[in-house]
Amino acid sequence: MAGETETWDGTPEHEDLTWLTEPPLYWIVIHSEPLPPIPGLVYLATNSFADSAYNETLVAAPDEPELIELLRLAAGVRAVVPGYLRYFFQDDAVIAVVNGTAITWFDSVDEALRWDPFAEPDTMLPPGPTS
Repeated sequence: MAGETETWDGTPEHEDLTWLTEPPLYWIVIHSEPLPPIPGLVYLATNSFADSAYNETLVAAPDEPELIELLRLAAGVRAVVPGYLRYFFQDDAVIAVVNGTAITWFDSVDEALRWDPFAEPDTMLPPGPTS
C-alpha cells in the first residue's frame, strides 16, 4: 500500500506474522481408518466425503505439539498438515480453521456462511496442487 513501510518480504512493517513461526495448535489429518486415541490430542471434528475414501479430522495438539508425530505413524493416515482455511462440522456447530494456530466456532452453518475469512489477515489458504 502507498505510504506504508514494507519489510524485505513485501509485508507491511506493522503486520504481525508471529503465527507463522509458532508451532501449529490445529492440524488436519487425512485418513482412511479411524484414528487411535492419543492422550494429549483432541479430535475436534471429522468430515467424511461421499466421493473419497479419505476423511479429514481436525486435531488440536495444545500442550504437546510433538504428539502429532504419532498420528503420522497410524494405520490409514495419508497426510498430517498444519491447519489451513477449511470448515468442519460437528452436530449443528461449524468450526472454521483460520490457520495452524487459530480456529473460529459458529453456532450454525448460516452464521459460518456470513463470516468473511479473508477479513482475517492471518487466514492460510489450502496448499496448492502437488506434482
